[in-house]
Amino acid sequence: MGPLFVAFVASAVLADASPAPPGFASAPSLTGRRRRGRAAIAASLPIGQPLREDGDGEVLAEVPKAATGLTAQSRREALSTIAGAAVASSMLLGTGSLSANAAGLEDLDLGRATFADRKGGAALFAPPAARFVPPTFAVYAARFLLRYDSGASTWWQDEVLARYSLLPEEEMERRTSDTFGRFARSVYISLEAYVQGDRDNFAVDPKGEEDEGGGSSFRRSRKSGVSVSVQDRYSIVARTFSERYGGGRGGGVASGGNSESTAGADGADLQIAVLFAMLPPQYQPTLVMASLLGGVADTGQAGKPFLLPRGMGGKRRYGNMDLPESVKTDYATLLPSIYGAIPTVESTDPGSPIAYTISPPLNLMSSTVGPGGAAGVSTPFGPLASNPLTRDKVAGPATYGLFGLSGAAGCALTHTIVVPLDVVKTRLQTDPERYDGILDGASTIAREEGPAALFLGLQPTVAGYFWYGVSVYPSYSFFKYALSTWIFAPEVAVANAVAISVLAGAMSAVLASLGLTPLEAARIRTVAEPETYVPLGLSGTLAAISSEDDDSPFNDGLLRSFGLATLYAGLPSLMARQVLFGSVKFLSYERFGDAIYSIWPFLKDGSTTALLVSLVAGGLAGSLSSVVSQPADSVLTYVSKQPVGEGGRRMGVLEGSRIMLSEGGVPALFRGLGSRCLWASSIIAGQFFLYDIFRGAFQVTPDDLTQVFTIRL
Repeated sequence: MGPLFVAFVASAVLADASPAPPGFASAPSLTGRRRRGRAAIAASLPIGQPLREDGDGEVLAEVPKAATGLTAQSRREALSTIAGAAVASSMLLGTGSLSANAAGLEDLDLGRATFADRKGGAALFAPPAARFVPPTFAVYAARFLLRYDSGASTWWQDEVLARYSLLPEEEMERRTSDTFGRFARSVYISLEAYVQGDRDNFAVDPKGEEDEGGGSSFRRSRKSGVSVSVQDRYSIVARTFSERYGGGRGGGVASGGNSESTAGADGADLQIAVLFAMLPPQYQPTLVMASLLGGVADTGQAGKPFLLPRGMGGKRRYGNMDLPESVKTDYATLLPSIYGAIPTVESTDPGSPIAYTISPPLNLMSSTVGPGGAAGVSTPFGPLASNPLTRDKVAGPATYGLFGLSGAAGCALTHTIVVPLDVVKTRLQTDPERYDGILDGASTIAREEGPAALFLGLQPTVAGYFWYGVSVYPSYSFFKYALSTWIFAPEVAVANAVAISVLAGAMSAVLASLGLTPLEAARIRTVAEPETYVPLGLSGTLAAISSEDDDSPFNDGLLRSFGLATLYAGLPSLMARQVLFGSVKFLSYERFGDAIYSIWPFLKDGSTTALLVSLVAGGLAGSLSSVVSQPADSVLTYVSKQPVGEGGRRMGVLEGSRIMLSEGGVPALFRGLGSRCLWASSIIAGQFFLYDIFRGAFQVTPDDLTQVFTIRL
C-alpha cells in the first residue's frame, strides 16, 4: 500500500500545485538594469562579478536572471513520472514501505540538502559559534521553508505531522516541537557556516562537487574566492530566497521604477523582507529588501541614486501586538500580512543607510533553555534545538553481524565473570534447605567442594551466552525496525512504540531460546550434580542428556528421533522466562536511558559518560526484568532437576508450577529473588556496557549509524 498511496498523494497534491499560495500577489521578474551608487551595487552583485560603467561614468549593474529551477509544470511532470514508477514497482514487488517521499527534505530548493554520515562523535552536534545569525532569524527561516518550499512542506506534512497524528495531543505537540527545533538548528548551522564564510563548518562530510553552471547565488559566490562582508553574504542569501521563492521566481533586485514591474508587498516577497528585517541593521540587505517591498529609485540632494521603499510610511503601526494563535501553534504558519518591514530611517541624505524593522513591533528576543552544552533556544516563533535534525541509517547484514559479535562478546564475558554468583543462585533454587542466603551459600560451596566449585558450568555458560548475545541483540534491532517500517504504518508504530519494543524483545527472545535451551540444561545439570556431569565435559553432558528416555508430551517423536527431546524439555519454561526477561530488559533499558538523558542531557556528549549511563540503565533494567521473570526461572530450575514426573513422564511446566505452589505457595515461585536481582543487575549492566564498548570498536555505535541533515548553501 505504501508506494501506491505515496504515488497517489504526490500526484494529487502536485497536480494542483502553484508557484504562489492562493490569496497572495505574484511578483514579476526582478531582473533588470539600474543606475545606483557604486557601493550599493557592489554589495548586491554576485561575488566576483565586475562593475560596469556607461559612457557618462555612471556605474551600471547587470543583475543576471536567476536559475529558476523546475517550473510548476515541469515539477508536476517529473513527479508524475516518479508516481508512475512507484505504482509499477508496487505491482512488481508487492506491498512495502517507500523509504523516501517523491518530494522531501533532500529536494529542498534552497541549497544542496542531504542526510549524510556524521564525521563521528557527539562533538559534531556542536553548532558554529553564534556570531552572525540571530536565533529568531533562523527559526523564522525554517518556518518560511515549511511554508514555501515544496520539499520541506511535503516532509513536514507527510513525515512529521502524519507520523505523530495518533499520539495524544500533548505528546504530539512535544514531538513536533522537538522535530521543528532540530530542523531549525540545521537551518541555523548552514546559515551560520555560510555567513561566516566557513565552507568546512558542517556536521557532515561534503558530498560531490560544485555545479559548473551558473547555479544559484550561493554557488556563484563560492567560485570567485573574493573576501566579502557579512552584509554581502546576507545580500546573497536574500537574493537566493527571492530567486527560489519570490513572487516571480525571477530573483535579484527589482527592476525599473514603474509600479507594474515591482513586486507586491504580499506573499513570499513580503515574508522574505520581514525575515531579513529580523537581522541587526548592519547586516540587513537593504537593497534587496527594498526591491521586494516595491522600492523605486529616487534622487537625493547630492544627485546620487538611493532607494526608498514606496508607500511604506502608511503601514507603520505602534504598540505591541500578540502573535496570532495560529502562529503559536502551527510551525508552517507565518506572520499575517498586517505585519510588514518598514524603514526606520526615511532620510533624504543619500549617505544614510536604510534599516528596516517589523511593524507592528514584535519582541524578537530569544532565551537559552536547558542545562550546559545541551541548551536550546526559545524564540517567539518556536524552539531552536541544541542538536540538528538526524535520522538513523538503514542497517545492512554487515551491521547486524557486528551487532551480533558485540553482543556475543559482551554476554560471554559478563556471564563468565558472574558464574560464581550464578552457581550460588542455582544451588539456592535446587537445594534451598542447605544454604542460608548468598554469602552462606558461596562460603559453604567453597569450603566443602573447593573454590573451583564456584565455577561449575563454565563451559555451557560461555557457549550458551555467546549464542544468546549473537542472536538476541541483532534480532531485537531487526525486529523492531521491521515492525516499525514494514508491518505497521509509521503513525501506528509511533503511537505504539512500547508495544513494538515489547514484541521485538519477545521475538528475539524466542530465537535466542532455541540455542540456549540445551546449553542451559547442561549448565544446570553440571551445577546441581557436579560429580556426575563435570567429568563428561560439555559435549559429554549434552550427549548424556539427549540419550535419556523421554515420554513427555513435548516429545512428538521428531525431536526424540534426533535425540533432542530431553535437551529441549525445558524449552517452554526457558522461553517463557526469556520472553518476559528479554521484553522487559530492552524496553526498560531504553526507558531508563531516556529518563537519565532527559535529566542530564549533557551526558550524551562524552563517550565515558554515555558508557556510565549504559551501565546504570542496564543495572536498573536487569533488576526489573528479574522480578518479572522470576517465577518462570524458578519453574525452569525445578523442572530441569526432575528427570521424571508423575506417571513416569517428563515433568512439564504446568505440572512443575502446580507442585511448587502446592508445596511452598506463591513464595516458592520467588525463591532466590534477592540473589537473582543482584545477578541480573550485574549481568545486564555488564552486557550493555560491554556491548556499547564493542560497538564502538566495530564503529557501529548510534553515532556511527546516525545521519545529519545539512543544507550546503
